[in-house]
Amino acid sequence: MGSLLRSEEMAYVRLYFDQVAAHDTLAELARSEIIQLEDLNQEVSSFQKEAAGEIRRCEEMLRRIRYLDEQAKSYKEDEHYRYSTELEDRRIMSPKKLEDLDEFLCTMEHSVKQITTHEESIEGSYEELNEMRLVLEACEDVLRDTNRGERGFVTSLVKQMGALTPAAANAFRELSEQSRTYSGKGLVNFIAGMIDTERRAAFERTTFRVTKGNCFVKSEDVSGGRTLFIVFLTGSKVRSKVERTCTAFQAARYPIPEDSEEREKSHGACIERLRELELVITATKASRAEIIRNYRDYLDIWRDFVEDEKTILQASNKLNYDTSRSLFIAEGWVASTDMEEFTACIKRGQLSSNAQAPSLVEVRGVGKSQGEPPTYFRINKFTSVFQAIIESYGIAQYEEMNPAPFAVITFPFLFAVMFGDVGHGVIMACFALILIIFERAFQNGPKRSEFFAYCFNGRYIIFLMGLFSIFTGFIYNEVFAVPMNIFVSRYDAVRE
Repeated sequence: MGSLLRSEEMAYVRLYFDQVAAHDTLAELARSEIIQLEDLNQEVSSFQKEAAGEIRRCEEMLRRIRYLDEQAKSYKEDEHYRYSTELEDRRIMSPKKLEDLDEFLCTMEHSVKQITTHEESIEGSYEELNEMRLVLEACEDVLRDTNRGERGFVTSLVKQMGALTPAAANAFRELSEQSRTYSGKGLVNFIAGMIDTERRAAFERTTFRVTKGNCFVKSEDVSGGRTLFIVFLTGSKVRSKVERTCTAFQAARYPIPEDSEEREKSHGACIERLRELELVITATKASRAEIIRNYRDYLDIWRDFVEDEKTILQASNKLNYDTSRSLFIAEGWVASTDMEEFTACIKRGQLSSNAQAPSLVEVRGVGKSQGEPPTYFRINKFTSVFQAIIESYGIAQYEEMNPAPFAVITFPFLFAVMFGDVGHGVIMACFALILIIFERAFQNGPKRSEFFAYCFNGRYIIFLMGLFSIFTGFIYNEVFAVPMNIFVSRYDAVRE
């Protein structure tokens, strides 16, 4: 008879069951967690075992479930997209076969990927059109006066460039004498587009250097970390250099008509196209929302089902199959006190599978031929954290003394020796006490962060550490690191 001080007495068992009952029997044993199966196929590599292909399929299904879960988490529910949808196929809501769920997950992943790619493509086109609209509006503001035949545009450029280089100013003065308007002769042209704001300064410096000052860059920051720019220049060679610079800096260039009427037409067409894309984006988001809402409530069910099936398949790889009698043979270790429950699990597996051949259990006891029995300590929600601390240093051998019961007192006390403070101890104890009182609500509630999970799993040890910290805090006479004089010192110095 085992206890917390010593490990449970183990028995080596051999199990015979029909091929029909294999799945249900292994499922019952996996749920009960009362047997440690021995691998009877150690000489066979993991890739050559019978269920290797099905295990890979389970891993691929889990990958699909993770992908669908990520898409569901990225989806923000909107009142406009709320649907009362429900899966029509009941086999998918509560799956019984891997094949049905695998086919559905494959179809669902393809649908989500397709509609997500389509949505990203449309949003990319929308962003490009919106940038083109901003560029058209900026160019219209800058070039409005020049299209009326006024000479102030080139003159203003000369004034702004005069402080840069005399050669650049002279070049533009010559152009101002040759041309009265921008659009008439086309001697002064421009390149307009968008660039990332972080590359703006480097782009302006590089453009100035490659053109040797024969250009003028006007830029303005817009939303989304982008900057609108217009480069005014002369000559085809200078234009070619600026275009290559734009390509090097991954700047988006947009074709802007020189004529004001053409720019107005382009702007109107751009606005109309943006409205159409907005409708398409809205419809696409609605379709994606409907698909996500159609499956997201069942992800946990599917994940648990696939993980259970994977565990069963991994266990089946440890079995030996007797081809002459069409029986599976399993061997493993069971606690002697769990033999009755173990036999009941075998019986339930046989009945649920409707197997004709009965399942047999052969108890072999403990012997040298079976090897060293495993160490098994019965733990509960209070002792589990202390047992985990001990096993992080090492696991006791079979029927060896277990130091975990002693750690229930020594570990919190040694912590309190270093952390002795009444105030801090009260905070720790109260925090852990809240977790203990409402532990059922936290267990059944939504999943929380990993840090909270650590605190919740160690709620009892945190509570004890808080109590011992209060105890040592009174000894140290400290509250929040402030000395107190609750217990007056009994030391009396006697002087002669």
